[in-house]
Amino acid sequence: MPVFFSENGMLSEPEIVHAPTPGYESVVEGKPLCVEILHVGFGNVRDLLGKSEVLISSWAKLGGTGSPGPRVINVMRTGVQQFDDLSDFGSADYGNPLVFYTPCYKGERLRLSIELLEIDKLKKDGIKSLGDAMRGLSSLAVFAPQLAYMTFAPNVLELARKLYNLINRNDQVLLEHVDLAFNEPDLKVLSSGRFVIVDGNQRASKLLEEFRLSAGSRLVTSDGKRAEDAGMASPYVVIRINAREFPEYREFAIEHAAQEKLAAFLNNEMIAELAEFVHDGVAATAHLDAIENLIVLKKKLDITGTDVEREEIIEQGISEVRRLPEDLKDLVLSILLPQN
Repeated sequence: MPVFFSENGMLSEPEIVHAPTPGYESVVEGKPLCVEILHVGFGNVRDLLGKSEVLISSWAKLGGTGSPGPRVINVMRTGVQQFDDLSDFGSADYGNPLVFYTPCYKGERLRLSIELLEIDKLKKDGIKSLGDAMRGLSSLAVFAPQLAYMTFAPNVLELARKLYNLINRNDQVLLEHVDLAFNEPDLKVLSSGRFVIVDGNQRASKLLEEFRLSAGSRLVTSDGKRAEDAGMASPYVVIRINAREFPEYREFAIEHAAQEKLAAFLNNEMIAELAEFVHDGVAATAHLDAIENLIVLKKKLDITGTDVEREEIIEQGISEVRRLPEDLKDLVLSILLPQN
């Protein structure tokens, strides 16, 4: 499973500690952590009619526990031709580049997987209908378990359930796994920047010699020719990791945790009301945890005299505040930090 880090376009092994990437916020504990898909090279994907229907999905989670993270549906596309690629998600078809986001990273290991599937069994019209319905949802990301109970029109819900059942049995084009670690020796380094994940049949040494990553996040030769036009038939995915805060992504962490809970007892009889109840419970628990941590930090701040210690406590407090929704954030701060 070749995985590379791009440093000024040059590919390198991810086990090497990298220099900070210009324009990116460096990964540190207490700051947000965001993982997004930048580019997909579909490789030699083609059915008997010359075009394919393709689904891209991802899993990600923090920590070393053995349970898998919930699957996010990132892209559904029809009419994909051999060696097509995707950089612009647009708004005409369903597409969501977000793989993972947390408003407050705690230094855990990041484990993620990316999968490309041919889903021709769902048929082009079915994929378009389902994609249109998913695109019209207000949710930030659509998780695969939600397909079994989302509030769709009956015909679309049936398509969604069919897709949920098919994603484990269709033609796999690519499935690769990456573990990235923060301040751990001998492992791939979690740092801000672009990573290239390539089908495992490729030799890493050959890719390092022949290709670089362009400003547009495509694998290219030294003279700018696309990797696909230079003989590479394998699919690949480029992801971006950044520690920048994205307020619009804040709820992803809550939904991600809720989907982990739901996965323990999901079946096709799941209803939206029960899913919403679990989501609300997970959100309340996460918010309460942040508030309790803020109360402890406030008590420490009140008895701490040195500037260095106070700055450290304030930074920890800022990290916890990022976990709260805007309305609750203002209320908590007004109580803990009353205006004199």
